[in-house]
Amino acid sequence: MSMKDRIKSVAETSADYGATFIIYGDPGIGKTTAAGTIPGKTLIIDIDGGSQVLRKSKNVDILTIHEDMEGFRDLFSEIHEIAEGYDNIVLDNLSELEKYMLVVLAKTGKNEGVPEMGHYQRVQFALRDTCRKLRDLRELGKNVVVNAWSMALEIEQAEGIIKTLQAPMISKKISSELCGLFDIVGYMRIRKNKEGENIRVIELSSSDSFIAKNRYGSPDACSPDLGKLIAHINKEGA
Repeated sequence: MSMKDRIKSVAETSADYGATFIIYGDPGIGKTTAAGTIPGKTLIIDIDGGSQVLRKSKNVDILTIHEDMEGFRDLFSEIHEIAEGYDNIVLDNLSELEKYMLVVLAKTGKNEGVPEMGHYQRVQFALRDTCRKLRDLRELGKNVVVNAWSMALEIEQAEGIIKTLQAPMISKKISSELCGLFDIVGYMRIRKNKEGENIRVIELSSSDSFIAKNRYGSPDACSPDLGKLIAHINKEGA
């Protein structure tokens, strides 16, 4: 196929795409449960053992990756074939995956099980590659969700002022880059509604205290129901 034949209108291309998410927040806040709200057949790549909260879900399959990372490289070399039978692919979660990778490399190093500088660089490249391969599944019409824990990220601004934001718990050197790969970066937290009640929300627009984004423009926040959010995105794009 020539390059000219590959040109499509934006509307034609977007109609075939799935949505891609990074959802981050404290452990136990409900990220895995939120991923289970997406309609269709879902595969969860379970890194942190949290998939058991969806054990009653009939349309969810689990692929468990243990700390030794056995089979992980094969998984991502075959990810397109594996994804064929699914509407949604969920990686749960990226923060734990980073730790697993460092542990495996440290065991083969010369620093008595402590990661070396080169190990961190190798893991950063591996995470970039993993996230890009997952992100690219949207071109097959798959929805992709990557969960992560939350951390306090210090950012130096003008005149040396340090600003602290909640951000996905991944290496600071690649945090912004990985967030840039996905359509939506949502911060799940508990906040008070108009009645003063505590509710769980996914923030989709950045503030002075956390990182978030929504490439689709709206909404600025939503309930922890990704199925409803995807329905809203598809309706707005119709």
